[in-house]
Amino acid sequence: MEVLDRVVEPGEPDVADWGEPPSGGSHWGRTRPPLRLVVLDEAGQSVDLRRLYLYPQPSGAVRRHFEALADEWTRESEFVSVQSKAVAMRPYQRIIAIGPSAVRLLLQRLRDRPDHWFWALSVLTNEDPATGLTSFEEARLAWLEWGGQNDLLD
Repeated sequence: MEVLDRVVEPGEPDVADWGEPPSGGSHWGRTRPPLRLVVLDEAGQSVDLRRLYLYPQPSGAVRRHFEALADEWTRESEFVSVQSKAVAMRPYQRIIAIGPSAVRLLLQRLRDRPDHWFWALSVLTNEDPATGLTSFEEARLAWLEWGGQNDLLD
């Protein structure tokens, strides 16, 4: 978990001082610093609410739907040797269609029952911590590390 370098007090601005606007008097076109909304949980640990919002905890119904689709995809793709064909299968695409709620479930499944979930994770997160890695296990570990760093694994 990322450590806070300072606590924002009530009434303080929520972003770093951008300094004076460029000539013309506007900040339009400038990159805004990333906004972090952090609270402390019951144990006093910081929790980035942006991550909770981006990748929400799935409901029981979503979890059951995901598990049924993942099991169906595993059965149907068992003898498919071309990965591009496997990820194009209907159950895999329907998992991606679940949206951000599927990210935590995909990471848990990758941890507990490893399979090729990298494409779905990359599509849903717009990230790829396994870029440049050459083996399945290296990619799996990179994604699990990413999930742990972002508090997405239980």
